[in-house]
Amino acid sequence: MDHVKLIPITDLHRWERNPRLHPDTNIAQLCASLREFGLARLPVLATWPGQTEGRIIAGNGITAALKRMHEADPAHPPQGIDPGSPWMIPVRPRTFDSQLAAEKYGLVDNWSTEASHDDPAMILPILQELQAFGDDLTGLFLPESEISAMMDPVGVEDVRWKEFDETVGAGAPPGKEIKCPHCGETFTK
Repeated sequence: MDHVKLIPITDLHRWERNPRLHPDTNIAQLCASLREFGLARLPVLATWPGQTEGRIIAGNGITAALKRMHEADPAHPPQGIDPGSPWMIPVRPRTFDSQLAAEKYGLVDNWSTEASHDDPAMILPILQELQAFGDDLTGLFLPESEISAMMDPVGVEDVRWKEFDETVGAGAPPGKEIKCPHCGETFTK
């Protein structure tokens, strides 16, 4: 089991070869998440033979967001971080056999979440409940257009299906192509 170590924020250095990019919008989202929920996932500080200072091998985005917050308002750290100067950030130190082994860990950390996906049918009730309780659904790391599409999967607010009209195409001879008046899809009777 890894232990937790407190490191001054000024001593945290990113993994220079990290291919994961964190645009400003992502860092802003991470800052908002940190303000609302605190530090939920600790950065991983990697060392290996010849590199004893340590590099953040996992959690570079969180670290960048923490540094931005510290520079903007050092008196108000996120929940769970003492407002001392500088902030002391909890990290999970890991020692690797080599730099390459540490970098492989970093790649796995980057890609492991991308290998999974969410079930929209399970997300929708949660979004609806959040909205019913007055949450504006910001800070979910999704573009507003995707949230809107999940909230209204048809994409058109006015369309509400009553029931399928079985009489459409009832008089058509077998083999006749029929176009659905609702969705425009064609099918053969």
